[in-house]
Amino acid sequence: MWDGATGYVSDRTVTIRMDKRKPNIPEDWAIQQWQNVVNDSASARDVRLLKLKRIGKELSEPTPMEFGVYLAGCASLTVSSAKLALQEFASSKIDEGWKLISDALIYKLTEFKIKYALGFPCADPVVLNEASLLLATSLAINSRDVGEWTAQFILETEANPEFMLRPKEPNEFLCLCYLYAAEVCGSGSKKVWQNAIDEGFYSPLWNATSIEEAQEAIGAVAITRAKLCLESLCDFPPFALPPFNVFPVDILAILLMQDFENVEFDFGGLESALCLPPVELPWKKPTTVERIEARVREKYDFPTVDWK
Repeated sequence: MWDGATGYVSDRTVTIRMDKRKPNIPEDWAIQQWQNVVNDSASARDVRLLKLKRIGKELSEPTPMEFGVYLAGCASLTVSSAKLALQEFASSKIDEGWKLISDALIYKLTEFKIKYALGFPCADPVVLNEASLLLATSLAINSRDVGEWTAQFILETEANPEFMLRPKEPNEFLCLCYLYAAEVCGSGSKKVWQNAIDEGFYSPLWNATSIEEAQEAIGAVAITRAKLCLESLCDFPPFALPPFNVFPVDILAILLMQDFENVEFDFGGLESALCLPPVELPWKKPTTVERIEARVREKYDFPTVDWK
């Protein structure tokens, strides 16, 4: 466990308005999303080959748009790799699926690091959602280096009320990750973050003190979590794309931080191979990523943090 800090800091007044609308979310929403991804996995292979070819050409013959190509390419490769991973899971090829998930997470981290190196040329609150996804993922799969780096970034961003990357009204997931970040960094958290969790749908799971309480809370939390995937209910849905739309990184992180990581739970609507990450993932960095990193380092200060 990563040691956390206690106590609250309330140096300024912050208003957090959570989305109180209650959409009619079917209990099999995650299964439906999973099947939609699997059905689209054939085109994902074509997309992946196309993006790799486009990036390769840019690396060989750079144009003024090259860094944008790397950003868009890594974003697309994240999604296409995740789609192919879900297809492998659906075919009971669990090891192959997790190899592709590790590729997807490498591409996602690379995309974020390029944005960081470029100074976030498109500065909007989506960036903080992405950092939070990386933080929650790092907790779910026990990757300390990425967790500490993203936690520090999240806290620094949240502390600056004028920062374009900082949403004025964070959703429940961001509030959850603010608390994670404070615990990871051993810094004080703000009462408003805890209040947002206590008043939101994560509360029963976050505040569970026993395995039985955690298990009882998972089903309802998993279903309600679906609203954070729906663009119609939130300006910046954090779980909009694979693998995060069906990878319960937030729920797994809560269980880990509550020291329930060695227990197998029934995840209800979210039950899948993604609920049981392997102890060690095959973090073999694709050659394309190594070439992108080397090129970005020629021009910018590129972060060295990686999944481990």
